[in-house]
Amino acid sequence: MLAIVAAGCESYPLGMSKDEWVMLSPEQQADARQKQLAIDAEQRRVAAIEDANQQQAAAAEAARREAEIDDRYRHARFGDVVSVNIEGGTMKFEGKDRRYEEVAFDLIKGETRAIVIHREDRHNTSINVVVRLGDDGRKLYFDDGSDKRLTLTEKSWDAHGGQVYLDQSLNNDSSDLRNAKITVRYRTIRRR
Repeated sequence: MLAIVAAGCESYPLGMSKDEWVMLSPEQQADARQKQLAIDAEQRRVAAIEDANQQQAAAAEAARREAEIDDRYRHARFGDVVSVNIEGGTMKFEGKDRRYEEVAFDLIKGETRAIVIHREDRHNTSINVVVRLGDDGRKLYFDDGSDKRLTLTEKSWDAHGGQVYLDQSLNNDSSDLRNAKITVRYRTIRRR
């Protein structure tokens, strides 16, 4: 039975059918196998070049985006950049609610970034959460692409201490942040 299944799965070099294959002499079969090996090797070589080109293009695009963001930070005005601080509560790590290390970061209007949140008692365990500041600079999105995203809307980000959002939760499969305190404020821009 196994031989029948194996025979059914057998393929022949150069796209030949079984009937074409059995018509060849042993020397012709060996030659066909060698040609097929050369074709396979060339296909792998071309695929590797294409993969390297795609990686290089992606790296160039990432560098271009990073340079654009850096330039936007250099020319930012008050209200363009927010400072965000996340602390307290728990986050799901390896299926269990655990404390995490406080995290702080800045975002400029329209910027999307993956922030890394580390487990408090095990720094090498972390989760990435994607955050985005809307183009108008008045809405902050956590896990923007998710139907369970968390959206914080500006009411008093320009107040002295910013705006504090208590007991915030992000309930998705990967991060599951619970009862966090999130502070958002417009960053003061200092020119030299």
